[in-house]
Amino acid sequence: SWCKSNIPGTTFWLSEFGYDTSPNSPQHAVAFGPYSIQTVQGMWLVRSYIEAIAAGVDVCFAYNLCDEQDPNGLFGSCGLVTNEMSGFNKKESWFQMKILADKLNGLTFEKDISTAPDVRIYQFKRSGGGTTIAIWSVDGRIRTIPFSGVPNNQITVEGWPKFVPL
Repeated sequence: SWCKSNIPGTTFWLSEFGYDTSPNSPQHAVAFGPYSIQTVQGMWLVRSYIEAIAAGVDVCFAYNLCDEQDPNGLFGSCGLVTNEMSGFNKKESWFQMKILADKLNGLTFEKDISTAPDVRIYQFKRSGGGTTIAIWSVDGRIRTIPFSGVPNNQITVEGWPKFVPL
């Protein structure tokens, strides 16, 4: 919103961010609980895109589509697919980004309705009417939180963003 208020007409880009899947990289995703490094890469990318949308970013893209020839260094394994020598195999993050695109199709960010620091809740409006929330536990722990308008007036969340139509 700062950009829109202070430099109207400017497009705000967030580019070339990502999370390596090689444990040899100093900037790799960290496996925790039931989540592998591959899973955490996808989780963090999906969350990053949602956070960027909520922050008002106009254009957002991750680095890189493919892992580098040497996937063991910094930024070498942050692709959505493996490198050419590995056959350009789709990583888990590829499929998670596809799910994100499908879930956000027809939605426009409306507002942040988070009520606690350990759970993110973003509300989107559907083009045909109604709303959907994206909700997740920041630290990945399973939590059940009160939320009106859903069955039993509560939602169980974990590290993966869950999309709930209201």
